[in-house]
Amino acid sequence: MNSNEAEARRASRFEPHGHTASHLDVSAMRERARRAFSSDYPHTLDLRRVPTA
Repeated sequence: MNSNEAEARRASRFEPHGHTASHLDVSAMRERARRAFSSDYPHTLDLRRVPTA
């Protein structure tokens, strides 16, 4: 393996089109995170407990 092969593997991991161009509702994300909070595991966000919109 040489550096060209390694660079080709790194380049294949990413999409060339950039970031998502949609609106992000931060207050809704905070509310969902608050509802998913568990006092048993305060440093773990269990995404299975997040209700769908």
